[in-house]
Formats: sequence, C-alpha cells, structure tokens
Amino acid sequence: MRTLIFDTALSGHHLEYIHHYYMEALASDGFFIFAIPEQFNSLKDKYDWPVSDRISFNFIPQNEVNNVRQGNIYRQGVKNCLLLRRYVKNTKCDNVILTMLMQFIPFICFLLPSHVRVRGIMYKIYLYDQHHMSKVRAFAERIRFQILSKSKIISKVFVLNDQESAKVFNKKFHTDKFKFLPDPTPQPDFSVVRNIRRDLNLSKNDKLFIHFGGLDARKGSLDILKAIASSKPGELDGCSFIFAGKQNDKFAIEFNKILTLAQKRATILVFNEYCDYEFLYNLCYSCDAILMPYYITNLSSGLLGYSATFKRPVIGPKSGLIGKIIKDYHLGITIDIPFTDLSVLKSDLAICGRYEDYCKANKADIFRKSIFA
Repeated sequence: MRTLIFDTALSGHHLEYIHHYYMEALASDGFFIFAIPEQFNSLKDKYDWPVSDRISFNFIPQNEVNNVRQGNIYRQGVKNCLLLRRYVKNTKCDNVILTMLMQFIPFICFLLPSHVRVRGIMYKIYLYDQHHMSKVRAFAERIRFQILSKSKIISKVFVLNDQESAKVFNKKFHTDKFKFLPDPTPQPDFSVVRNIRRDLNLSKNDKLFIHFGGLDARKGSLDILKAIASSKPGELDGCSFIFAGKQNDKFAIEFNKILTLAQKRATILVFNEYCDYEFLYNLCYSCDAILMPYYITNLSSGLLGYSATFKRPVIGPKSGLIGKIIKDYHLGITIDIPFTDLSVLKSDLAICGRYEDYCKANKADIFRKSIFA
C-alpha cells in the first residue's frame, strides 16, 4: 500500500499535523510519500524526523504553491485538485491523506483516478452558520456534501473536535463517512518550560494576557488593540499584553498605527515573527489568560489545546463551535464579538476548568491513530 500525504501549506497547525502523520507512519505498514512545500527544509528543525526507508519526501516548488492560492475559491479548488492528481499519478499511490479536505470538494470527486481513496480533515462546520446563510449558499453547501457523501473516492471525512456534528452529518447524508477527530493538544516538555516575565521585563504582579498565532483581523487582533487604545488613562494599570505571531504586510501597517496609541495605555510587547514552540509554551506558562476574540467560530482552534495543557483560561467568543467547547469544558470566559468590553480583563481568572478532561479527549495519540485507522 502506498499513501500520499499532500499539503500545500506549512503555516499554523499544518507543520504540527504533518509531524503527527510522520510519527504514525513510522509505526505503520506500507510506504508513505509526503508531498509538501519545499519551505519544509527551513522549518523541519522544529521537530525530530527519524529516518525511515518507508517514508520519502516529494517537495512542491514555491511557484506551484503560490499558483494554487491565486483566483477565487473555485479556481483554487480546481488548481489544487489538478496539482494533487499529478502527484497521485507520479507516486502511483492508492491512498491520500489531506490536511484540508474541503478546499478540494467537489472537484476531487471527478478529477482523481477512480481507484484512489481519500481521507481528510474538515474544519469549518456549516451547521453553525446555516441560519445566517443565504438560501443559495445553504443550497450549495448541501449539494457539495451530497456529492462528498456519495463519492467512492472519499473514504473518510474527519470532523475536527465536534462529535455531535459528525453524527448529524452521517444521519443527514445517510452515510458513515464522517468521523470525529480530536484536535491534538501540545506536548511540551514541562521540565524545560519556564516563566519568562523577567526576560521580557514584565512585572510578576501584572495580569498578563497573550494573543498568538497568525495575527489577523478575523482573529480579533485589531479589536484587542483598539479596545486598549480607547481605554481611559489608568484603566489598564496592572495589565500587560503580548501579541506573538506573523503578520502580513498589509495587516501590519494598520496594526502598527493602532499600536502606537495603545502603548500609551498599557504595556504591550509584539513579536511579528514565526514563533517557535518553546517560546509559545513559555508564554502560555507565564500568562494569566489567552485572548482569542475570533470572528470565525464554526471550527476548532489550537489555542483551546494550549489553554487546557497549561491550565490558563481563554477569553473567547460565545458563539459557534469555539463557544460550545469553551462552555462544555469550562475553559474560560465567553464574550460578545467584537471585543470591546475591557471589564472582562479585570474579572476573576481563577477558573476551575475541565482542563484535564479536554487534554484526555484530545490526545495527540488518538489523533494519529484516528487518521491512519
């Protein structure tokens, strides 16, 4: 059996997931080919990759990665499928694992060889948005899922961190393809994790709030800054903030304009870079709460795993899957979006969350074995 693991991104959780696949492939039968961006060579030092004669890499040139990201979502979908088809034929694989399945749907059902079987992860769950969709959009989603559920090429659809939606999809589309998939929690070495407040010249008595990952307007990054900038003098005394994560150039221009004003009201540190995991682990260990006032809530977030692993509450949206998980596991405080009410920062953050239950339900080992089952 030959399995192709295909991904055109390495940002955010992508590299983490690829490493999970790799480690499970080491323990599995068959031959595995990783078709991933050539940028991997500059990022691979973040993890260990034990050598195996049953695993090989087939790097995707950067110009091809850039090409599949151009055009509207339909053009991107077709281009992704055509690129995938080429790698499927070149590697003569029988099975395909996709980190982001839905960007290939429905085109993948018609463009791949009929003998190939595909499994992949679904993040955005339209069930949480269907009451706000136009009739045309809702109809298009149903058709897309009908095609997906009937296609012989698609063998499994992993619904990330939402067991109930997996059951609803199976019932609604008369199939058993939809499977619950844990959102794997971080695996830090706590013997080396440490409080880095002193290193950053931050008071040990301040409440420290962190906001990390790829900084973006849809993640509420600007809303946090705007709320700080519009606060009254002295209102945020005793509060410090850290923003850590890569910003694109356009976003950074607007971010820095507001940052200049916000820094007059509170201590704010910004790390506009790809942050390594050791630094993120230390940030989570050092902080009092994680800010995630996301606009898009119909999918899981890796920040919930950081919250549970380090037993630090999140401040996140009330709605969608994210709001549901925060409430179900008592992972923090839910708020209305956009984030404007600073009083939540002064609230009691000593929350008795079900942190261990969340970590147990979302073990990386369960994630790995589910993907390869």
